[in-house]
Amino acid sequence: MDFGILSLLPPVLAIVLAIITRNVIPALFAGVWLGATMVHDWNPLMGLYASFSEFILPNVGDPWSSTVLIYCGIFGVLITVLQKT
Repeated sequence: MDFGILSLLPPVLAIVLAIITRNVIPALFAGVWLGATMVHDWNPLMGLYASFSEFILPNVGDPWSSTVLIYCGIFGVLITVLQKT
């Protein structure tokens, strides 16, 4: 499949949503969802399924990614504790 200029649509959507909503995680998920929807013949339900089964869950299950997520969570807890004290 060759999407041409449409291949810029998912990152542009993620950047615009991140700027407008000031919330990065949902904006990144929207970009992943749009990319998966494009790959699966513009089927939004298949795009939602593929977002989790092909992109998110395999990467979260990777040992390196899990380690980074745990360290980020611990660092977030440390920042929250320091803000409360």
